[in-house]
Amino acid sequence: MYDGITIEFDKLDSIIGTLDVLPTDNDPSTTGFQNHYLETLDWWKNEFGSLENMPINDLVNRLNSSPILIGKGRKMSDYTDAITEMKTILLE
Repeated sequence: MYDGITIEFDKLDSIIGTLDVLPTDNDPSTTGFQNHYLETLDWWKNEFGSLENMPINDLVNRLNSSPILIGKGRKMSDYTDAITEMKTILLE
């Protein structure tokens, strides 16, 4: 269990087994998102001295609870976080 999501291993294994990694289309918004969180990691490194000193569960939770944009709009309802989206996918 990570980030409050409890799931049976067999179910998770069946879902992960169907994942395909697709090539990117060099989407500028995705690149901007990644660059933003690389900068955020630098802030967190300063807080802990280095990422090696940061508990991995804390690091993962910080990334997974950060706001992300789903959809094309800019309304508050178009934003979510990875934890909410993972719960939707894994627990349906």
